[in-house]
Parts: sequence; C-alpha cells; structure tokens
Amino acid sequence: MEQGEIPQELLERSTHDEREFPLFDEAESPVLLYIQSGPVELVLFEGEHEMLYRPGLEWLARQERE
Repeated sequence: MEQGEIPQELLERSTHDEREFPLFDEAESPVLLYIQSGPVELVLFEGEHEMLYRPGLEWLARQERE
C-alpha cells in the first residue's frame, strides 16, 4: 500500500491476462488484477479514486437469484 504496488502474492493469483475487459478498455482504465472465487469477482483497474458504473451494472445484470 505504501508504494502503490499490488503485492506479488495477489499478482500470482490474477487471471487478468487470460480475459478481455472491453468495458474497462473503453473507459481507458486497464485492468491490473482479476481474481474470481466462486461467484465473487475482484477487478482492480488503473485509475484514481473513481468508479466505473457500466462494468458494475453489467455484472449485476448477469446475476441470477437462487
């Protein structure tokens, strides 16, 4: 956190190089880290203190109730 870098342990678990993220590319906010565990997805993207609404809303639209 102090150096503003992603810890190596997390980078080793990331699969962001294996996927495409067109909505993040469109917003010019490249994905730096992607980790999925079950239904939970963590996407860390390059940027300041901001939120990209479209990727979040599209993810929410794909969810189904059980």
